[in-house]
Amino acid sequence: MVKKEKPQTGPEAPHNLEANARAYFKNAESFREKHQQRSMRECYEKALELGRASETPDGLAIASEASLYLGHIAKTRQAWGLALERYEESLDLGRRSETPEGFYAAARAAWNLGNTLEEAGMEGLEEAFREAILMGRDSKLPDALEVGAKAAFNLAVNIEPIEENTSDEDIEKAADVWRAAIELGEASGTSDGTGVAKKAQQYLAELLERKNE
Repeated sequence: MVKKEKPQTGPEAPHNLEANARAYFKNAESFREKHQQRSMRECYEKALELGRASETPDGLAIASEASLYLGHIAKTRQAWGLALERYEESLDLGRRSETPEGFYAAARAAWNLGNTLEEAGMEGLEEAFREAILMGRDSKLPDALEVGAKAAFNLAVNIEPIEENTSDEDIEKAADVWRAAIELGEASGTSDGTGVAKKAQQYLAELLERKNE
């Protein structure tokens, strides 16, 4: 069980804002375990507000993860527009944090953004998946590399040409993304990441076989 914390008081200095953001985030996690949805959402919103205002690297990383979870909450409530906004904000905040944890949250946000755009039949999924690949690679955390591998896999599936008379350029573009999925999946060292790499290797081989026919 996550232990709840009491947010600190005092001047609104960056370190206090960051500490309060962290406290609210931990409280949100506690409420999530107890399935107290309203309190959880309110704490994530406060963590987002304070972490963003802190402008510290760790504060921005906390805000990025809080915005990511708020995106998930919005999506479960069928508030698709709000979910997209939260994922985009999470990506921006995580990128600005320039921390491994922030990049990891940004990678997850970009991956979810791409998946949501795909489900909604909207444009922009390629850019979102490419951001997830970039953020996962920049984070270097195992789980972030795994997310990057999954995003590369999703992107390759979407851009791989299916027509018989396809240019070598288009085939090679898709092949490069399959290679990224293999690279990131193997680098992650996680079970899921390794599994993604193996599947990507199979699809890459099939694609190159078609190219050489």
